[in-house]
Amino acid sequence: MKYHSTSIILLLIFPALITSCMSNGGNTPPRIPRPPHGLSDKEPGSQAYDQDAFLGHDQAEEFNTLPREESKRNLALLVKKIDTNGDEAVSNSELIVWINKTHIRYITSTSDIHFTDLDNDFDGLVSWTEYDSKTYGFVDSEMYEIEDEQHQELGYLRARDERRWKVADTDSDGSLTNTEFRAFIYPEEFTHTRPNYARETMNQIDMDNDQYVNFEEYINDLLTEKDQNGHPDWVDAEELRFKEVRDANGDGKLDLDEVTAWLFPLFSEVESEATHLISMSDQNMDGELDLKEILDNHDLFAGSKATEWGEALKSEL
Repeated sequence: MKYHSTSIILLLIFPALITSCMSNGGNTPPRIPRPPHGLSDKEPGSQAYDQDAFLGHDQAEEFNTLPREESKRNLALLVKKIDTNGDEAVSNSELIVWINKTHIRYITSTSDIHFTDLDNDFDGLVSWTEYDSKTYGFVDSEMYEIEDEQHQELGYLRARDERRWKVADTDSDGSLTNTEFRAFIYPEEFTHTRPNYARETMNQIDMDNDQYVNFEEYINDLLTEKDQNGHPDWVDAEELRFKEVRDANGDGKLDLDEVTAWLFPLFSEVESEATHLISMSDQNMDGELDLKEILDNHDLFAGSKATEWGEALKSEL
């Protein structure tokens, strides 16, 4: 599914936002760039996605600058860290713990960067005024010409952010601590902000405003721009999943509880990724990964700098 974002520092992406507003036509709220949610912003199922999930986005990029043999050496050192019981095998549970730590480390560092940028008086708190001024101040400025439709859309985003702010502000003092700010940026990661996030997501998908998500609305949310003009093979499988899994009460549409179950499944993305990595690498089918199995599938877990010889091979194919 698409992640339904909050607006993080629009000042930095103002030109992209205005383009989004102009092409949107005022019918639905624009989706605007922000730090990626989930384990990666890469295509699920791709090696880049798996590498981000396993290493974290920043460390995955570092590995991509290393020669292949050095990348393998560093990966071997990481495997020792993941193997917490020292039995020379990485179990599913150890992999889940590792991927979860990697994910938490990434969202924490991303949130900290934005928090520091917004905390103008360095008091360890960000007020709504500080956030609103830096994020939406351009809306009130005479420096920019913003059409009425764009004003309306930006007003929607501003109001939505203010609602999110109040939900994340657990002590209701009008300002967010670093931890509260993290819940504001990543509302799907925190129990107390998930209900509001689920409601927002449902409202954005529910194009006919009947307080339900039908299959057409559901599939439109999953389609990428590339898919819009065709009928991808996966649509039929997704229709079956909608009927047999998503629509728990069988009434042909999703209510808020069913949307919430879709957004936050019991079998989490972290667990799913751990299972995927093991299934792709477990050569002896024992349900665990030893060092050789991981290094034999190096490209699944970590990238490396392309060598001249490697690039030459590619050009010959």
